[in-house]
Amino acid sequence: MSEPIPESPPHPPTVPSATLTGLATGKPRLKFTLAAGSNAAPIQSVTITVPSGLSFSHGRKQLARGVSGLAGTGVDKYTLAATGNRLKVALSGSVKRIPLTIGAPALKDSKALIKKRPRKLDILLRVVDGMGRTSALHMTIVVR
Repeated sequence: MSEPIPESPPHPPTVPSATLTGLATGKPRLKFTLAAGSNAAPIQSVTITVPSGLSFSHGRKQLARGVSGLAGTGVDKYTLAATGNRLKVALSGSVKRIPLTIGAPALKDSKALIKKRPRKLDILLRVVDGMGRTSALHMTIVVR
C-alpha cells in the first residue's frame, strides 16, 4: 500500500501582467491582473500602495468612476476605501483572479511626478485570501 501524497503548501498570489500609462498626459492609468497562488484560497481583498507622486481620490463617486474590471468576476459587491497613497478593494466574496484598472478620477498624479518622468515605479500589493493569510507583492512597473 502506498503512502498518500502530501498536499503542497499554498503559493503566494501573482501578477501576470501590469501596466502604468498616462503619466505624461496627467491621466495615469494602472492596469493589472491579480491571480491567487496555486493551492491557495481565493482572494478576498487587496490593498494597493502607490509611490509618492501618485495618490487616490477620497470621494466615493470618484473612486467608483475610476476603478473598473471587477464586473464579470463573480463578485456582486465590493467596497473601495482610499487614504492618501493606499486603496483597499474588499470583495463580498472570494475570487481566484481579479483584473483591475484604476484611472482618473480615482488615481491622481502630482506635477512633480509628471515633470520627473520616471521610467519605473514600485507598487506594493497586500493580498488577503479567504483563509485570512496576508501576502505582500512588490511590482516594479515600466512606465509607458
